[in-house]
Amino acid sequence: MPILDFATVTEEDLEDLIINKIGESYDLEYKEMNFTDGKLDSKQKDVLGKEITALANAGGGQILIGVQEGEQKLPVSLVDVGVNQSQLDIWQQQLSSLIATKTRPQIHGVNIKIIPIKEAANVILLDIPKSISRPHGFNTGSKDEFYIRIGNMTTFMDAFEIRRQVSEFETYKIQRENFINDRIASVSQGDYANGNKPAFLMHMIPKNAFYRENYLDIMKIKKHSDYYNVFKPLFRKNTTAMNLNADGLMLVSYSKEMYGYTQIFRNGIIEVAEFRLMNYKETAGYSPEGRMYPIDNFLKEILHFLDKTSSVLNELGEGDKYDMMCSMVNVKGLKTTSWGFEEFIGGDFTQQVDREVVKSFLYEINLNNDYDDTIIAVFDVIYNAFGIEEAPRNIRGRIENNY
Repeated sequence: MPILDFATVTEEDLEDLIINKIGESYDLEYKEMNFTDGKLDSKQKDVLGKEITALANAGGGQILIGVQEGEQKLPVSLVDVGVNQSQLDIWQQQLSSLIATKTRPQIHGVNIKIIPIKEAANVILLDIPKSISRPHGFNTGSKDEFYIRIGNMTTFMDAFEIRRQVSEFETYKIQRENFINDRIASVSQGDYANGNKPAFLMHMIPKNAFYRENYLDIMKIKKHSDYYNVFKPLFRKNTTAMNLNADGLMLVSYSKEMYGYTQIFRNGIIEVAEFRLMNYKETAGYSPEGRMYPIDNFLKEILHFLDKTSSVLNELGEGDKYDMMCSMVNVKGLKTTSWGFEEFIGGDFTQQVDREVVKSFLYEINLNNDYDDTIIAVFDVIYNAFGIEEAPRNIRGRIENNY
């Protein structure tokens, strides 16, 4: 657990580090740096790149830039870093470029915050997540070097630790793939709806889902309406039932049969399913021709689901970084409409889907950042399956104006 709350940290919190003589640790590093004209020089890039890599390869952590240390490497004062709010975007672009080009594989999810400490002075806090795709190397120009945090020191990673982390990452990828395939098979075989009806699925998988220590308190969700209301099944104003099961907690919408559900797993995975509107017509009952509710509505609904759940997932300690994908099962021959495109105005049907299962790629999503582009990338494959060139850009403008 980081010492500083990244979302709420203030100058007072930083002064407390000095008053309480909080030194560097496994997950906290101090740096005294001044960035001329608000820019990183080559030496500063090298130092920060190695520290970011080391923390990502360990348990994650924070780098506080703008701290002067005294005897025994204890903080004694806060000092200006030479970056003001107007320069932060350029500084951030430089750091992001450094991470993108020098860390291998690239480290994702590094957050940056500028904190005013006195008139015309600022410090910078970097928040680095524990990476699931570790080990990460830092490229020095001639080779990749691997660093890790041990105690309050950054040091080279030995060969045994490199092999262990490579094995851990490969195991995670296998577990993730097996989980998704098992869930898709279960839904496609009719385990949750009568018959093998078409279904739309979304999966959100926390980066630490398959670590033994990750456990979501589902009873906390079940007992608090402020929590469970944000997980309502897609397109539903109310939840018909909320049931504990062997996997965790399921929020269900049904009448005579299952309409849709949200399954919250004990390891933090979120699965959303919709059945009724995958075989829809505007009048009561099911469409005999196999028509899906307009696909743009699904895109809009997923976006709203993420908007609602992001703060709750953070409050529950699940963090903000997920692997996300959408899929459709039992959809061969299914058609839809796309009201957001001129060629489909008037409700003309798209082409039929040519296979039973359609899966998007897995994409990393950060719920604390702008995730619209990620949602577009996830849905591109779904739109392509209906013969549509791409999901609509400018999601919030185009879709919300149409519904």
